[in-house]
Amino acid sequence: MKETDQQLLGELVRGSQLTFDNAERLYSEAQLLGRNGAFARTLTLHQISIEECSKVDMLCAAVTSLLMGHPVDVNQLANRFRQHKVKNYNNAYMSVTTDAERQATKRGDAERAIQIFKAQQAEIHRWLNTNKNASLYVDYSDGKFVSPTDQITEELATQMQQLNAYFLNHGSNSLQLLKKVAADPDTFAARAMAFGDRLSQLKGSGGDLEEQFEQMVAAWLEEQSEKARAGSDNP
Repeated sequence: MKETDQQLLGELVRGSQLTFDNAERLYSEAQLLGRNGAFARTLTLHQISIEECSKVDMLCAAVTSLLMGHPVDVNQLANRFRQHKVKNYNNAYMSVTTDAERQATKRGDAERAIQIFKAQQAEIHRWLNTNKNASLYVDYSDGKFVSPTDQITEELATQMQQLNAYFLNHGSNSLQLLKKVAADPDTFAARAMAFGDRLSQLKGSGGDLEEQFEQMVAAWLEEQSEKARAGSDNP
């Protein structure tokens, strides 16, 4: 890997660490508010923490692109960071695949599967953003004004806490992987390129692409595990 790319990789990993640390602090501060009954503001901080976790995921994608030899525009990436919709839409990739999307994929209707998922992304963003706004601002609904404490319940705040914990766990795993990449970028670059080559072979292959992709990923992961075990056996 070129020296300039290594420097950029180091900065992306550093940014991921800073972002994850902030997400953890937001979670802890949200818990303090929750224990004191401030459920509306608790939800606010959990949502912001979830958005920070999305940024870690986006930084991982940028590192993957860099390893595969693609240019990475950090300024453009930072602009995307500042858009709540982008972060919520990105987190939607971690949501459960609906039966409708799964069936559309199995019958080879990729266009319909994409439409279904995009609708799901929009609904997830709407729900998250609506709750965040409700946790911060007085609103007018059904002929009367309502405050955040009228709209955000302890149950809803707890639901957001659990969702935040899920994304923090995912972000922690991603961060650990990024640290390994930074320690040995050339090895991971070779692995990323090999994985990219396998992905390109799926294009135009026909059949159930979801099943083929799952099989390809499973085979690739098994190969990486074997390599790791072989490496640990060497003196």
